[in-house]
Amino acid sequence: MGFFLVLVMEQIMLAYREQSVPPPREETRALLGTTNALSLRLLQSHLRAKVVAGCGILFSCMTPLGIGLGAALAESAGPLHQLAQSVLESMAAGTFLCITYLEILPQELATSDKRILKVILLLSGFALPTGLLLIQV
Repeated sequence: MGFFLVLVMEQIMLAYREQSVPPPREETRALLGTTNALSLRLLQSHLRAKVVAGCGILFSCMTPLGIGLGAALAESAGPLHQLAQSVLESMAAGTFLCITYLEILPQELATSDKRILKVILLLSGFALPTGLLLIQV
């Protein structure tokens, strides 16, 4: 369920930032790849066909929902707008971190294959954007 929340938050922020620009092809390909990966993962978990179809429909509704919420937020201005934007960005960042630390990292670090290299790359992956942000400020 966290994956769906991340997707909604991402789509809200994308719709808010770029309202009139059509999505690039890379973004469309990434979304199709994510859809295929989600379908495969759901089928591998031996869920009923109705549950897999329901998850697919829910996943398909996330993009229009995110675009609608982003467009609605873009229309407004003032302190309430800033609060809504801050809350949504915080939820997206928190969800991203939660998924990273609770779902992705345990799978990656469970194998003993090149564990030190994985930790070094993980730390540099967090340090590089943070350093760039600190240099810009």
